[in-house]
Amino acid sequence: MHYACILLVLCGLWLPGLAQVDNVMVYGTVKDMSTAKKLDGVTIIVFKNGSKLVEVVTNASGKYEVNLDYGASYKVECSRSGFVGKNISIDTRNVPEEERLGGHGMNIDFTMMVELQGVDYSVLMEPFGMANYIKASGNFEWDMEYTSRMRDAQARLLKEYEDRKKREANAEAEFAKLMQQGDAAMTSSDFKKAVDSFSSALELKPGDAIATAKLSDARMGLDAQDGAKKIEEQYAALIKEADQLFTKKEYEASKAKYDEAIDVKDDNYPKQRIKEIDVILADLAKKAEEERLAKELQEKYQAAVTAADAAFNTGKWDQAEAKYNEALGLKAAEKYPKDQLAAIVKKREEEAKLAEEERLAKELQEKYQTAISAADVAFKASNWEVAIGKYNEASGLKPEESYPKDQLAAIEVKKKEAADQAEADRLARELDAQYQAAIDAGDAAFKSAEYEGATTSYNTALELKPSERYPKDQLAAIQKKLDELALKEEEDRKARELNEQYDAAIAAADASFGKEDWERAIEDYNKAGALKPAEAYPKDQVNLIRTMQDEQARAADEEKRLRELEERYQSAIEVADKAFKKEDWEGARTAYTDASGIKPAEQYPKDQLDVIQLRLKEAEERKRQEELDATYQALIKDADAAFKGSEWKMALSKYKDASGVKPEEAYPKERISELDALLLELERQAEEERKQKELQARYDALIAKADQSFDKEEW
Repeated sequence: MHYACILLVLCGLWLPGLAQVDNVMVYGTVKDMSTAKKLDGVTIIVFKNGSKLVEVVTNASGKYEVNLDYGASYKVECSRSGFVGKNISIDTRNVPEEERLGGHGMNIDFTMMVELQGVDYSVLMEPFGMANYIKASGNFEWDMEYTSRMRDAQARLLKEYEDRKKREANAEAEFAKLMQQGDAAMTSSDFKKAVDSFSSALELKPGDAIATAKLSDARMGLDAQDGAKKIEEQYAALIKEADQLFTKKEYEASKAKYDEAIDVKDDNYPKQRIKEIDVILADLAKKAEEERLAKELQEKYQAAVTAADAAFNTGKWDQAEAKYNEALGLKAAEKYPKDQLAAIVKKREEEAKLAEEERLAKELQEKYQTAISAADVAFKASNWEVAIGKYNEASGLKPEESYPKDQLAAIEVKKKEAADQAEADRLARELDAQYQAAIDAGDAAFKSAEYEGATTSYNTALELKPSERYPKDQLAAIQKKLDELALKEEEDRKARELNEQYDAAIAAADASFGKEDWERAIEDYNKAGALKPAEAYPKDQVNLIRTMQDEQARAADEEKRLRELEERYQSAIEVADKAFKKEDWEGARTAYTDASGIKPAEQYPKDQLDVIQLRLKEAEERKRQEELDATYQALIKDADAAFKGSEWKMALSKYKDASGVKPEEAYPKERISELDALLLELERQAEEERKQKELQARYDALIAKADQSFDKEEW
């Protein structure tokens, strides 16, 4: 039984681990340094004597495992896209043959940083820890001097990493602020201000798609403000065209032109014509609304039943029950949801009965295994009375098992042989126990940074066994830790004082900024900048204040012009909205087009024009949708049949085809997720069975080895 233990900054904690075969088994977990989240998909690459040996990928729990042979130099490296890789080295040479029996185990946990542009990660190209075999201790140990140097290099890297994150966060906040100012300017039709804000944002993020698009809209708004037409000419032309359409009984087109005429000139004649057209179109609108409401109720009911059936078929009773009740709320007279709710009650009762039977069988096995485990532990410790009691307890639980009976017979033989040796062993064990207790207490205190208690315990261990080197090394390590803590505490105090002064100046400046007390804010930002000259934020805020002061001066001149533009725009929108509510699509489209011409940057009239275009195409789309529905239902039927027949891959293919036909439908996606999870679970179970067989083989080898020692009385 061999162990290796050391704490590595960034590389994680090496815990004691037992290897089951004659090699070095390296295993552990990979996590995100910032969030502590376990990382899957991380590639662990092993290099042997400089050449690539093997690579494995961490599973969903972030775990990995590799085996290293003796007599070679290894590098273990972790990497994943978007993260910064790192490595450690392990030298398995110079291990005596007798020390290789049973192997060594090393639990190495890696932590990885998300990669940021502009940070120098070259220090991580070197191993972050170097381990080799130490004959005196019989274990793999770390080069602590090398580890200390790498820890200092890591501290510098972490500072650069955190500084980069902070700078990017400040730039992101300034970018968001400029985008918000630009959006506000667009809302108030201050296109000049909007152009300036979006241009400044693009200086922070060159090529940003959203900022580029919004800058284009703002420039279009500036250009459109110069394109006003003559009102009277527009009105006369629109009235003439509207009258001609009215004479031809093209009422919707006529109404649209009358609405356009009203937008140009507020006159009673087009309003009277619109009232006449509205009477003609009212009946058609009423009938269309009634049909829409009936269809909407049926679609909601069918969606609830479909979701409930999906949950029912996969045993999700709570979800199915909620959806069937939702369907009943929509159509209380329907019998099918009621029958399904009754079936859910029956299913739950059946599952509860099966779970109870499995629980009782598992409980008996656990009690038997607990008794056997306790008996085996007592047997190996020569605690015969406890072992006899536990083997008898296990035999009482499972009388047909021969193992506890065989062990009881072996105990009787061992008790007689052990009597003479007991007293001598007791004295040796007592000294070892006292020494180990002192070492354990010292190690526990050391890991908890309780250095005074650790010093006392290690000194006690030295008094018991003065020749032991380990407590001496630990006492030296404690003194080094105390020196490091004292130095770090002084550095942290100075840094805190500077940060407090800087934060106070920034807080005062931000408060003045919020009150628009520009001169006081500039004074405080300059004070903060003097404390931390490298910080960009105080300088940026002073520049922003200068810009805002200039903008405020320009804003007063633009206010009257913007009000007049807003009044014209709102008048056009009002006419368009009225036509839209009456489903006069042509009239609404004409009015929204006029509104968009007045304020091209406004999204609302553009969105409404898109809706109108969609409504005009609904008749054509209806037929296509019916064909799509038929194709979708056929695929779902085939997929459900394959699912019920446990033809998982065929079902997965059909559900994917159905989802491709109707990407918006949740049911095939839910089925796909369930099948992906099911197939993954089947793969996991197969992998678990493989690992279990491997573990059993290792266990059998150790038991055989122990039995040989037992037969030779090599206790």
